[in-house]
Amino acid sequence: MRLTTPFVDREVRHEFVAGVGRKLKPNRTMRFTNLRDFWTVQRTNSLGFLDREVSGGNLAACRVAIVGDSMVEAREVAIEDKVQAQLEALTRMHLPSLRVIANGFGLWATGQVAQLAIFDKYVRPLAPKLVVLVFHGNDFQDNFTPLKALETHLPADRLPFATAVGVGGGVFSLRQPERGPAFALQPGWRWRLLGDPSGEFSRLVARALQRVEARSWFVRWLAAAGVLQERINHRERLLALRRTHREIFADGWNDLSWIDGMASDEEIWAVYARETLPPPLAAGLDYTAFALAEFKARARRDGFTLVLLTTEAVGPTGTALFGRVGRLAEAAQIDVVNLHDYIVGRDARVADASWRTDWHWSPQGHRWAAEALLEYLRANQTICAEPPTTKPSDLASVAVLDPQHLQLQRFGIVVVVDA
Repeated sequence: MRLTTPFVDREVRHEFVAGVGRKLKPNRTMRFTNLRDFWTVQRTNSLGFLDREVSGGNLAACRVAIVGDSMVEAREVAIEDKVQAQLEALTRMHLPSLRVIANGFGLWATGQVAQLAIFDKYVRPLAPKLVVLVFHGNDFQDNFTPLKALETHLPADRLPFATAVGVGGGVFSLRQPERGPAFALQPGWRWRLLGDPSGEFSRLVARALQRVEARSWFVRWLAAAGVLQERINHRERLLALRRTHREIFADGWNDLSWIDGMASDEEIWAVYARETLPPPLAAGLDYTAFALAEFKARARRDGFTLVLLTTEAVGPTGTALFGRVGRLAEAAQIDVVNLHDYIVGRDARVADASWRTDWHWSPQGHRWAAEALLEYLRANQTICAEPPTTKPSDLASVAVLDPQHLQLQRFGIVVVVDA
């Protein structure tokens, strides 16, 4: 492995940004791998996103902002293979008159609630004409504060991203993220070896295994390959959270029978794919509805078009999971592009959209997402013809440093200064 594997150590640098929370540091080289499918080395841009530099100089361009979680951050693929880069290339080839400039604003482990802060700080100053929200099934969990607390095992008021807080009567407000530890160690987890009849190691063996994992490439590969897995007792974690967060967990959480039968490696958000939702998770839909309504309000204020791109994991039209997303989008008057339906319509294999052993988009998945958005732009070319209604005085400064110039856009004026 040491001879044939490029690297095993991930190098991901984070910082805390006021109002946004935990995100990647700008102008840093990042390495990421799952030890099986990909070994990527990328560099964040000056805004701290894994994408090309954001240019603020072309006011006549049709700017497209693609906002999402780890699907858009895309640590797994090279920058030139990401959906925004491929969308630019496709529009230059097939719709050159639109003059599309596309950038990705992806932040791992966020839902649309947290992405509101990303939009306000990084996207709105660029005055985009089209904003694409990429929706994966786990966004229901990421938007739902109690379930986000379950995932991170942090107090609900100390989550590393902006969260929605109910203030009564179905009304929500945004809570600013707290500076502090982004993620705590998950208590009560145990390592197990597949085939081991006991299913658990002792604490002594678990500690020894963690020490070995820090030094052994082979043991890291075993863990990445799923031979070593973490045992998660969903019921115990929910009960613990219910005791510590009584103000969040309403009466509907008294019945946890819907947890029974879930495998230790099954994600809680997968319950949203069931035909019937348990009451507490059904209440969580309101958080996503709040986020979509807030994004729509920004679209009306700033004059851009808003579209929701559902990943292939959300499923085809007619399924329970897509139906829940679709109804919320329809209520907010947001168009939906269904990637699953697009792939099936091409007589292609949906499984090829993700890596063999990782659910994130492969380069092919990014390509199909770009093609689906190209078709949306082809059918709605007036998006690029209509100027945004954002007032110049509303635009914040956008500074971009390239090897030759520093371009500063403010109040609709571009000043080029020798670097």
